[in-house]
Amino acid sequence: MISFVVLIVTFVNNVYTEYLHNSIEAHNKTFVYNWYDYDVLIQVTLNKTTEQYLDFNEESNIWYGYPTRVHVSANGSVTPDHPLFVSAIQQKGISSWELPLVVATKTNVLRFDEVSRTLCPHDAGPNVTSVNRPSLQLSTSSEQNVTAYVKLRRVADFFVQVDKELQILVKPSTPKYYYFSFDSSPANVSERAGWRYLPRFNYTIPKSVLLIIESDDQICATISIQNNSCPVFDNEADVLYQGYHLTMTTKGGITLTQSMFPHGFYIMFIVRQNDDECTGGANGLRLDADRIKRFRFRIVATISYMEYLVGALVTFALAFAIILCVIT
Repeated sequence: MISFVVLIVTFVNNVYTEYLHNSIEAHNKTFVYNWYDYDVLIQVTLNKTTEQYLDFNEESNIWYGYPTRVHVSANGSVTPDHPLFVSAIQQKGISSWELPLVVATKTNVLRFDEVSRTLCPHDAGPNVTSVNRPSLQLSTSSEQNVTAYVKLRRVADFFVQVDKELQILVKPSTPKYYYFSFDSSPANVSERAGWRYLPRFNYTIPKSVLLIIESDDQICATISIQNNSCPVFDNEADVLYQGYHLTMTTKGGITLTQSMFPHGFYIMFIVRQNDDECTGGANGLRLDADRIKRFRFRIVATISYMEYLVGALVTFALAFAIILCVIT
């Protein structure tokens, strides 16, 4: 009985000590809050007791309808045991990442001390100009000072046009995505002087398109086609359960129609952590040491199944009429 009481007292004492320790740490924390500008490289310092909160301004609203891309890198003091946590807070959602990103391949373990993500432009609804600028929170459990470099920018080539090729570079830590709309005004906003840089295409948007993707690299990648809604899935595991996806090394393609995505779709590019999905586990491919993959992609118009069916029926009817004329 005495032993049981001693155990209870010891347990309560340990819990209280831990609570007291956490309370003291919480009271000793420093929260640094500042405003910064887009397109400027920012340097901040943080540690276990110092967190950084960042808000952002822009000189003008002319690029406001384009999504924000967040770039964060850290010095070598960040370790997997004491990572740097980054949270981007939007109107309706929060996106979080950590540094460093450690990627295991068959021949090596790669470490990435930078991360880049494009924030969802449809976070506040179809009208992309209603999305607020994000706030960032940076924290770490490291006892040593960690220096982080942050930069926010607008993705000026986000809206994909028919027959216009784009070239991009992607790493496992920097997935990218773009938007194709079945609307001549993909930003879904009326034309006003304040939004004059938003795209407005003066050609007829096809109801069926072919996405063509090429690469000169043998690195395995996943291409995900997702609905234009939030959240956007940008890692290997999650894209398997959203929309359509394909794996590729040098060539890939998929036909997409307005009936599949009434308003439009995101094209997500993800470089896989290893090549097993493309090679079936074979060791025949020589891996790029940095796993940087270069893509070229474009969208071309094609005919839909209904248009194909109508064309086939018209051809059949004409052929039948000619046969009747010959017979009579």
